[in-house]
Amino acid sequence: MFVSDCQDPGLSAPSRNPFRPGFNRSPQLLAGRDEILGAARSALAEAASGTMPTSLMLVGSRGVGKTVLLREVADIAGQHYGSPRLRVEVTSPGSFVPHLLHEAALVEQTLGTTRPAGGLHAASATIRAGVAGVGAEVTLDRSAAPAFPDYYLIRDALARLAETLRTTGSPLVVTVDEAQVASRDDLSSFAAALQYGEEEDWPVVVVLAGLPSMRDPGRSVTYFERSNWYEVTSLDRSATIEALGVPAQQAGRPFEPAALQHLAERTGGYPYAVQLYGYHAWSVSEGHGRITLAHAQAAAGPANTQLEQGLYLSRWNQASRREQEYLAAVAAVIARGESATATSIAAQLGRAPKEVAVYRERLIAKGTLVTDGRQSAFTVPGMAGFVQRTAAAARRRGAGGDEEAARAIHSTQRGRRRPRPPDLGR
Repeated sequence: MFVSDCQDPGLSAPSRNPFRPGFNRSPQLLAGRDEILGAARSALAEAASGTMPTSLMLVGSRGVGKTVLLREVADIAGQHYGSPRLRVEVTSPGSFVPHLLHEAALVEQTLGTTRPAGGLHAASATIRAGVAGVGAEVTLDRSAAPAFPDYYLIRDALARLAETLRTTGSPLVVTVDEAQVASRDDLSSFAAALQYGEEEDWPVVVVLAGLPSMRDPGRSVTYFERSNWYEVTSLDRSATIEALGVPAQQAGRPFEPAALQHLAERTGGYPYAVQLYGYHAWSVSEGHGRITLAHAQAAAGPANTQLEQGLYLSRWNQASRREQEYLAAVAAVIARGESATATSIAAQLGRAPKEVAVYRERLIAKGTLVTDGRQSAFTVPGMAGFVQRTAAAARRRGAGGDEEAARAIHSTQRGRRRPRPPDLGR
């Protein structure tokens, strides 16, 4: 029960919740990203002045707001320069180039500069010899252009857009999401086209976003190594308090300081959790003039349930059995208050660190774990407890299944008729 002096009958009508939990949903306030947005504004100004800027590369775990940042950059460009956006989301290896070309064609349509998909091409040719000399007959067919290497297709598509936009002073914004899914060949073709664009000073700003695996040596593309790289991480405490406090204040129901501190601790600054806890704190405080510590504590129940049934369970189910064992070992080490190093996790598993390193790398690549180079941690705050409970339940089910099987075997053996002893001639 909440204290009655917080109640305000004048606020009893339902009010619009200022928090927006959900992946790829832009929050009301994008806190803690000033450095990245400042770099994007500089790149846009450079492109608008007639020089192609260095690409921006955003890397970070899932749920930290990379897609939201891509949208924010495009929105800034649209508001200040009237810039179109060429948006690519890589869904599978090999999908990058077709998607980019399709989106480039849509932008051309928007700009009113669409060109025919193909020109006149020779479909057949016949050469005839006669008394009067040699004649030739060529049949022309308007069909699709012949196939070219991806580099030329990307280069020509972007060059046409650049040519149009150069006269308007509006840079083109190209955003590539889930870049880690793209094949290295596709990224190489894209990089080669962009390098050509730098020589021609295209008014183009390129921003890519992907998981930390983009830094893997096997995926390295020299051009993108020279990009301006930014790590997108969870928010620090100050930014977390800002992301919670400012929207609530603007919506007319401010947080009490203790409530803000409590939620900053519970969410760990993970952007999705910040919006989720803020959403439920606002909901349970409906009809009150302020969001109190009691409201913030009451928000934990529904917020945790939503995290467990959605994000936690999804990441657990995406892990292989060996990866789940590794996650359970990480959770056990953390529960003991120890540092989750490669050595301590391997010891928990009874294995050598080198034997289980592959599972650690896979889980980092999936965005389930993060590391500072030495210690591992769960990307989403609170997942360690979920993993412990889930792993324990799985072990109990496994043990129960073994006992049930043993009882069934014993029952079968007991129910078998014993063989009749041999007749000894009595």
